[in-house]
Amino acid sequence: MKRVALGWLLILQALAHVSADMWTSINDPIWFTTVLCAVVFAGYFGSGLALFRIPVLRDHWKGMLLAASFGSVVFIVWTRPAWGMLGVTIDVILLLVVLDVMQPRIDSSIAVVEAVGVDTAEHPRWLELGWTIGTIALAYARLLRRPLRNARLRSQGG
Repeated sequence: MKRVALGWLLILQALAHVSADMWTSINDPIWFTTVLCAVVFAGYFGSGLALFRIPVLRDHWKGMLLAASFGSVVFIVWTRPAWGMLGVTIDVILLLVVLDVMQPRIDSSIAVVEAVGVDTAEHPRWLELGWTIGTIALAYARLLRRPLRNARLRSQGG
């Protein structure tokens, strides 16, 4: 249960970053903030889905989480928002809790799924449906963010 709750927290953290580059100054380089926000969003969302044991993502959850946390801290240092210290604190706490406190439990849970398979789950079709919906949500949020950014730039004359 803790693994699932942490997965949802990571997804919420990703959603907080999905359009974070819209809060940056128009003077910041668009390519830098866009790439950084894309890495942070994909890393947090992907690691959150990995904690739900989605195939492929579950094999790379630690790297995605490290990249997202590092990218988030770089983004906050670069843009210096008023809420920056709160953001860094949340990033560091999530990273420490997931990688230090919960890592053995998460790794063993992933190992069980890989060893036994999804067919032994109580409701394997619901589990696979959840994985599919999560993957579609990841792709949709990544694709949706771009039109939002373009609309902001048009409204500011950029």
